[in-house]
Amino acid sequence: MLVNNAGFEVWGPLEEMTVEDIKDQFETNVFGPFRLILSVVPGMRNRGDGIIVNVSSLAGRVGAPLNGLYSASKYALEALSETLHYELGHFGVRTHIIEPGGIETPFQANRRLVGAGAGQESPYTDLVKQWQTVTERLQGAGAAASGQAPAGAATPEDVAAVVIEAIETGDKLRYLVGQDAQMIMTARRAMTDEQFESAMRSQLGLTW
Repeated sequence: MLVNNAGFEVWGPLEEMTVEDIKDQFETNVFGPFRLILSVVPGMRNRGDGIIVNVSSLAGRVGAPLNGLYSASKYALEALSETLHYELGHFGVRTHIIEPGGIETPFQANRRLVGAGAGQESPYTDLVKQWQTVTERLQGAGAAASGQAPAGAATPEDVAAVVIEAIETGDKLRYLVGQDAQMIMTARRAMTDEQFESAMRSQLGLTW
């Protein structure tokens, strides 16, 4: 059994990212998990049994401003995981994807801030200010300043429980975690791209 749960976030406008930022983001969130997968798959395949659980994110299904690089890495992990599901299922190896929304950890406090996201003057300064206002409204100023997830977000224990469910039950490819993830994905599935963008802007009060 393999559970991939490592990850970090590079946060800021895509235009202001460097190639090194992209490499670092994908090294941790994509290449690292894939190396581990490659190391265990031959044994699992030969035994005809095995479980791979990749912890992705709601960001692997829905993009958002300033979160593009992290989201891209999680989209990549999702694509790899779905392909493994198809390819390895024939050999009795199961693959599952865990998709949390906000989690009550200091994850955001440890992210790498780039360009306007780091407070540098840029054409995207107003976007960052708007997004910070949204974050403070959803989380409260104190929680936002410390990088905590919104009130009511899933806990690490919630994520662990879903990982265990996937391992023990194994009847789905994807598992959403948290009320926010469930709500956002329900809306995303029911709307066109344009409708979802309009609803997001309206709900969050974004004018960018």
